[in-house]
Amino acid sequence: SVILSRTLEKYGKELPEKNEAKAFTDEDNISDYAKDSVKYMQTAGILNGFEDGTFAPKNSATRAEAARILYLIYNGIN
Repeated sequence: SVILSRTLEKYGKELPEKNEAKAFTDEDNISDYAKDSVKYMQTAGILNGFEDGTFAPKNSATRAEAARILYLIYNGIN
């Protein structure tokens, strides 16, 4: 989320806010430097976490998850 939000910022792009901010059950595990970008991506509807209410910040994204994220960002700024 940090890389994506910083890339959008560098190119002067913004994602529209689609969701209200929600707390993840494991948000204490999200690094302080990443919390704003996670919130930004969550309210834009790009990252929603998992069904159990977690964000799982220590997990790696699968190829399918990464492809979905890029697709949603591309469609969110165009």
